[in-house]
Amino acid sequence: MKLLSVCVVPFVVVLCACGSHVDAGPVMQPSDPPSGASGAASASSGPAVGAYTPQDASSSEIREETAQAIALLQADRKDPSIGLVAIRSASTQVVAGTNYKLDLDVKTGKGAKHITVVVYKDLSGTRRLSDVSGF
Repeated sequence: MKLLSVCVVPFVVVLCACGSHVDAGPVMQPSDPPSGASGAASASSGPAVGAYTPQDASSSEIREETAQAIALLQADRKDPSIGLVAIRSASTQVVAGTNYKLDLDVKTGKGAKHITVVVYKDLSGTRRLSDVSGF
């Protein structure tokens, strides 16, 4: 009677008969992509899905969204003296619409402030302030 031994390797079980060799093919490591995968979804291929993506603060899109953010702030805070001094940075997040995260220097009736504003623009183009910090 032949004795069979079982060797367990991650993702592969190989049965070996004494005195003979069974070739199960290459052993795949847990970090290897599945056969036929392009690796397009790997973490190093770009920003994570749903993450904020840095934008050029001087682009026309960001300048337009910043102007809209200032108008929304003026209405929300009931302070028409709020004005833009500088855009420090900007990033966007695609959701069911777009979140614009704006790091701004502004002037107010009470002096200069460094604030972060998130403006949500829905698919119809309607904007609203979803977060304001530093005010």
